[in-house]
Amino acid sequence: MSDNIRELMEKFQVRKNYEDKSKFINWLQQIIKAMDYDFKIDKYSSKGRNLIVGDVNNAEVILTAHYDTQVNYFLPMFMGMNWLGFIIGQLYILFIILLPAILIDLFFKNIFNLNIPNIFIVLIVVLTFIYTQTGLANKNTLNDNTSGVATLINIMENLDDVYKNKVCFVFFDQEELGLIGSSKFQKRYGKFIKNKPLINFDCVANGDNLFFIGKKDFRNSIFNNTLTSSVEKIMENNIYGKKYVIGPANRYIYPSDQLIYNNSLAVAALKKAPVIGYYLNGIHNSRDKIFMKENIDLITEIIIDFIKKI
Repeated sequence: MSDNIRELMEKFQVRKNYEDKSKFINWLQQIIKAMDYDFKIDKYSSKGRNLIVGDVNNAEVILTAHYDTQVNYFLPMFMGMNWLGFIIGQLYILFIILLPAILIDLFFKNIFNLNIPNIFIVLIVVLTFIYTQTGLANKNTLNDNTSGVATLINIMENLDDVYKNKVCFVFFDQEELGLIGSSKFQKRYGKFIKNKPLINFDCVANGDNLFFIGKKDFRNSIFNNTLTSSVEKIMENNIYGKKYVIGPANRYIYPSDQLIYNNSLAVAALKKAPVIGYYLNGIHNSRDKIFMKENIDLITEIIIDFIKKI
């Protein structure tokens, strides 16, 4: 593990409010310039800043990860990748939002024999939802999405100078608030990257199954065969026993920044269980402490091999 990634994990896991993000940006700018890359803060609102490394116009591939982090939900989180698991995950999130209102209502009914007016129940639900957007910062974010940030840094550190101009790296802001940073990037630069593959890394450090989920335009492009070749080459004899899946976005649902773009690929690390299939958990709370360095190394090898071939 490089010194930069170790420092990222030790000092900059919290990147939720403007001040925390500014500290991270100042640090990132220094290490990027030390690697001789161009660095640009692309401000799109008073609070929103995407970070662009390289030349969007002339790059042949766009590599992305969101750098903002989330609130602490306190409860365990779950997100399934197939349609059944995805629906279960969304119902679980709805349950979390409704839970405080349910508990408070039960408390007053059973302890004081009082029925809380419906307007107050609705208010509690609204306040809970607001908390999920603006509440206490989660201090442990190794998988979501310090791992994605680390992957971009790792690729930069290991990419030969001759290939640097082929890549533009983008660190998206405000993904946790609804893919805002990636949407603003698409609005500003969409015409320049329309035919370029965009590969997004989100939650790649906690799971033994590396997923490469392509949207239709990516799957129908020459880049899909090139990516498949690189994945098979690197994963075939990997010493970690990791498995991989290359699949379509209409089968595996992965809600992250790549959804904004047609010619895109999502990269993630997932676990597997009977019935629900592949899933992601342990994020958005204090349990997000697992960082499988070997995942980042394997993905880095795959992407660098891909870059060399395009």
